[in-house]
Amino acid sequence: MVFLNKLGAQLKFWIGLKQTSQEAGWKWTDGSFPRTMYWQYRQSSWSRPRTQSCAAFNSFQSSLWDIRSWSHEMCFLQLEWVCEKKASSSLIFS
Repeated sequence: MVFLNKLGAQLKFWIGLKQTSQEAGWKWTDGSFPRTMYWQYRQSSWSRPRTQSCAAFNSFQSSLWDIRSWSHEMCFLQLEWVCEKKASSSLIFS
């Protein structure tokens, strides 16, 4: 999220997280459940799934230590998106 935040201010990206139902909670596009969630203040992981069933990353202006930047959004919104990719050993910097 810190990397995405460095791309610019006031950006919003789909992150591949979707609320499947009130009972099942949230799932990544690969079918796994998130181990950690970073909802913005006043955003709950149990919001109305009929109207707000996708999660988006929102760039943040506050402290890098306060990275709660996810929001519930309607899935039909046209937003940019990001994908996860494993790092190549040649790309890892110390």
